[in-house]
Amino acid sequence: MEDGNIEVSRRLSRAGAPYIEGSASMTYVVGSHSYRVSAGSFFQTNRFLAAKLVELVTANRSGRAALDLYAGVGLFTLPMSRHFERITSIEIGQNSYDDLAANAAVPHIQAVHSTTEDYLNAARGAGFRDCRSAARGTGRAGGEVTGGLSIPRIAYVSCDRPRCRATW
Repeated sequence: MEDGNIEVSRRLSRAGAPYIEGSASMTYVVGSHSYRVSAGSFFQTNRFLAAKLVELVTANRSGRAALDLYAGVGLFTLPMSRHFERITSIEIGQNSYDDLAANAAVPHIQAVHSTTEDYLNAARGAGFRDCRSAARGTGRAGGEVTGGLSIPRIAYVSCDRPRCRATW
């Protein structure tokens, strides 16, 4: 597959496991931000939709703190970092977390390797929360995941095809 950044060819090894040649990651640009995206990481691959999603979620948002749940490689984290004093981004997938940590290597962004449920059970009080849906492992909608917390604003982006939209 060629996309302008890397060329990857897949073959089956003798054991039947996928074998990937070429770079283990690519650079994906959305707006003014560049993201390292490795094989196996979660990222919005629809290049025609990614910039619009970022705009819908982050436009006219600012404050002291923001929390990006199910952060993937940091699609929303990086743009939010321009308008929030502190960002905490939560991701459990190892490949995605490694990319998130590399992409968000600035002092006011904290990448946390944790499940959303475990993190929310321990943390309270961020001014803005990005509560993405169940498709990433909770089996519950964002409102259920954040239930009982005082949250002044939620941007919920669902990766579930019937609900693929940003809502407030």
